Amino acid sequence: MALHFPFRHYWSKAEYQQYYTLSDLGKPFDDSQYQGNSNVNFNAFNIDLVYRWRFSPGSEVSFVWKNSIYTRGQEIIQHYAKNAEQMFNSQQTNSFSIKLLYYLDYSMVKKKKKV
Repeated sequence: MALHFPFRHYWSKAEYQQYYTLSDLGKPFDDSQYQGNSNVNFNAFNIDLVYRWRFSPGSEVSFVWKNSIYTRGQEIIQHYAKNAEQMFNSQQTNSFSIKLLYYLDYSMVKKKKKV
């Protein structure tokens, strides 16, 4: 039997200070008319809890619980604790699965039928 509990948090942010437009000649010039906000604050948080029981050679049963949170916003958060708090208050996706693998030796089944 084994219990596996990996988790991961990925945080990426991009804060733009100035915008440029490319001229027909290929040279950038300051674009002071651009009013959009393209800043990005992205989080991906995943937890997997895997319980695996190998009950005979080649055969096992697995129980898996997965939790994931993905957030993307335009507000840049500078402090990790504040970012994590906002992320954990976001929508979460949970899933649970069961998998059964059973090794069936055809040669043993064939021998039993002949007897």
